[in-house]
Amino acid sequence: MLAEAVDSLDRAWVQYQGQEIMLIRSSDALRFGQIYRAVQRAIEQHSPEG
Repeated sequence: MLAEAVDSLDRAWVQYQGQEIMLIRSSDALRFGQIYRAVQRAIEQHSPEG
């Protein structure tokens, strides 16, 4: 997962089936951080290594 901040908007991207897809875009940095961390945890829990 890739995160970026552009023009006061935070964005999170994922790669799915070879395409980059925007998962979330938010101007609320706190809420964005909470969602980003939750998605990271979910990915880690469901990864082959996790």
